[in-house]
Amino acid sequence: NSFCTLLKTAAVPQTPAARHPPSTGRGLHPGPRFPSHARTFSTDDAHAVHSDGHHGQSANGAAAGGRHSAVLTEAADRLCWLGFSSAVALVLGMIAVIIWTSGNFGDAVRMYSLEYFVLCTVGGVLSGLSHTITTPIDLVKCRVQCGEYVSASEGYAAIWDEGRSLGLLGRLAGFYRGWGPTLIGYSFQGAAKFGLYEYFKFQYAAVVGPDFAREHRVALFLTASACAEVFADILLAPWEAIKVKMQTTRVFPPVLAVMVPRVWYGEGFAGFFKGLVPLWSRQVPYTMVKFASFEKIIELTYTLIVTVPKASLPKSTQLVISMAAGFLAGVCCAVVSHPADSLVSRLNQKANNRQSLWEVAREMGCSGLWRGLAVRLFMIGTITAMQWVIYDSFKVAVGLPTTGAASPAAPLSSAPVVGGAPPPP
Repeated sequence: NSFCTLLKTAAVPQTPAARHPPSTGRGLHPGPRFPSHARTFSTDDAHAVHSDGHHGQSANGAAAGGRHSAVLTEAADRLCWLGFSSAVALVLGMIAVIIWTSGNFGDAVRMYSLEYFVLCTVGGVLSGLSHTITTPIDLVKCRVQCGEYVSASEGYAAIWDEGRSLGLLGRLAGFYRGWGPTLIGYSFQGAAKFGLYEYFKFQYAAVVGPDFAREHRVALFLTASACAEVFADILLAPWEAIKVKMQTTRVFPPVLAVMVPRVWYGEGFAGFFKGLVPLWSRQVPYTMVKFASFEKIIELTYTLIVTVPKASLPKSTQLVISMAAGFLAGVCCAVVSHPADSLVSRLNQKANNRQSLWEVAREMGCSGLWRGLAVRLFMIGTITAMQWVIYDSFKVAVGLPTTGAASPAAPLSSAPVVGGAPPPP
């Protein structure tokens, strides 16, 4: 309560002009249209915006009030950022402790043991790098969805032109706006998604029995991935909200240390999770298709195309197959989840948005919901391919097999030791 009180005290009232910057009339973007001469939004800009409502005071009173507000705002920023940093450090520390206490992974690892699930979780964390690498594609995709650009080519040209006075590094930095919350959010999400998927897949197979699991393995993949994604999105939602605001508005600075407190005392706790429901509507079908289609493509590849047993293939060949299957699965995911992705971008773009999902969908229209699909097809296909390559490469590095059953007859609930005798047919 004291923490919230301090944050609310630091929030100086704003004028309507400061709260709602004038629109250029282009598309649905609530603020300036990212002019090429615009500089990066800084902490001084934020303080200037928050002190905009004190013109009616005397000069001395306004100056004193501005200094007092700046001190409180700085204290709130540091305190709130300290809380977020502590949470991140705590989660990473817990992962490190689990890995350290789970035994020597250089030895044989029993499938579906604690060590196995921990390693899958760590591999999921590393898979979050794929989203960070493709931040420029995501940046343009979000702005196309929100009406900032008509096409992806216009978006890339505009961002490149914005940094013409900053040199090559400045231009590249413009393309990676929002990479911080992207890295943190999708690393957390990847940890829960991959780790819990492997855990739920094993547990559900054990409940229904190996024979039923073999016969209905696609339903098993769909159920396990859906349950895993529900928990993973809770970790992703705050960072997705921050990322979208950074990428689609100019009133929010692209700095986490400034951005997080602004959202907190501007919209409260709900500001970080207002996009959770549309995020579920996007990510749950996305993940169900992602895992089920990947597993099925792998199965068909080793059944119809590759004639030799999977275990006899070099690991490098298996990783190439994982990459190809991941790209195809990503294309399927993008088509299924794109309308919900457009809703997420729109809801998180606007501050204090009280519209329901149905109202936002009606406002965007059918064509608006599918805007930016071409960019997202390439983006999600690339991201999914990279995720599976990173995830399976890590598994191979620690002595685990790549993802996907070589044969549909392989029981899901058995727990052999990697490198030991194969499971019974």
